[in-house]
Amino acid sequence: MPLLPRGWPVPAAFRANGGGRHPARVVSERPLRPAIDRGRLIAPDLEVETTPDERVEGRPEPEAVQVAARRAVESFLEETGVRAERLDAGRWFLVLAGERKLGVGVHLRVGDRTLRVESFFMRAPEEQRERLYHDLLLRQATSYVLRFTLDESGDLFVVGQVPLLAVTAAEIDRVVGSVLELCDSTYLPAVETGFASSLAAERAWRARLASGDDGGG
Repeated sequence: MPLLPRGWPVPAAFRANGGGRHPARVVSERPLRPAIDRGRLIAPDLEVETTPDERVEGRPEPEAVQVAARRAVESFLEETGVRAERLDAGRWFLVLAGERKLGVGVHLRVGDRTLRVESFFMRAPEEQRERLYHDLLLRQATSYVLRFTLDESGDLFVVGQVPLLAVTAAEIDRVVGSVLELCDSTYLPAVETGFASSLAAERAWRARLASGDDGGG
């Protein structure tokens, strides 16, 4: 199952790693932490000293806050040793590896008000969509900040947002660790559900090959 959805640019670090089929395991002195307060969502209004006009809906955070968030991302990458490529100012592509989902690509983007996290999860399912969506919605209820979504073609993504005022290296560590944990624990069951017939056909074909019956007779 490809790591990147159709039409996405492939970062150099990802191409050099064989397209994400067998990325190197993340090695760091301080491993990524999964969410500890499961189910807790960051409140939209944080207790910070701001003037009334600074809390206007949609108003960008001050440049100093955005700079601090970008520095927090760089600190996180330096401290953990996560494989990453800086795409441009405020955007990075990370390559993680799990036990079940061998490649987990994560985009980080520092915006005007939030740090956005996005990871391609799997291609659009071929069948049992209602059951699959039901299972994923139940699973995301216990996830920290993250949620499942889909694009117009039906491909599935994991996305999340953190207010810039809450962004620290430790918080990014927690969120990225949660992406890895969520994708790694959910991916194989999701594929088994969404591609059950295709997988069954492939297993039957492999069984025939193993028995010496290639179906040609």
